[in-house]
Amino acid sequence: GTAAIWKVSIDGGAPVPVSRLAGVSTEGFLSISPDGKWLAYNHVSADRTPREEQAAQIGILSTTDGAELRLFDLPVRRPIVQWAADSRAFNYAGYNSSGLWRQSIDGSEPQKLCDFHGLIFNMAWSRDGKNLVISRGEQQGDALLITNLP
Repeated sequence: GTAAIWKVSIDGGAPVPVSRLAGVSTEGFLSISPDGKWLAYNHVSADRTPREEQAAQIGILSTTDGAELRLFDLPVRRPIVQWAADSRAFNYAGYNSSGLWRQSIDGSEPQKLCDFHGLIFNMAWSRDGKNLVISRGEQQGDALLITNLP
């Protein structure tokens, strides 16, 4: 069916649709900009095959009328997205990238903010946008074959 994003007042009342997205789901996250005017979401096409790993597509919607501003193709899988303090850009990192990038919602080319050794697992900006906390590291895995069990 049609995916929908809704909002409801913290004081209660009837839910109001922000957007109805035909042929799309919003897997993973929704993120409201600091000024409350924009919503970023993980835009996933309904015709994607299960377990298909692909670059992420982030949609930006207006929270007032649900109009879709733009779709952004990010060269990362499983993105971590945080809004910039001024609400005019979002910052992102992904599972297959060690860099931190900033994408302006005006559609200009993304800017690389910094590069880290290892993978970025999560991040959070301070409210003033001057400090950043990052959880990063390496991911290890082993395989073990056990045979001749009773």
